[in-house]
Amino acid sequence: MKIVALKFGIVKQVILYLSYQFKVIKKMNLSKTAYWTLRGTDGQTKQRIAERMGITVNRLYYWIKKRSDNLTKAGYLHILQEELGLSESELLEPFSKDIPTAA
Repeated sequence: MKIVALKFGIVKQVILYLSYQFKVIKKMNLSKTAYWTLRGTDGQTKQRIAERMGITVNRLYYWIKKRSDNLTKAGYLHILQEELGLSESELLEPFSKDIPTAA
């Protein structure tokens, strides 16, 4: 009985993998305006943003430097909107390109 359950679990995982393999995700990026506004803020503002996000200031600097898509998460976008005074349309650039989930 355990072998059948194990085989079913593996089959289920393979089916899930194949179904996700052909999906396409849209990638969101910070707009250039938001990026340069965030990059140009003073250290105290960056400290306040990092505290509200629950991350260290060094992590925030790293994300800014790498233009990480972590900054585009819903909770973080709300914080950036309030701190930078930008609207959501000003924060995000249009979907840049489709990224396949599996190669």
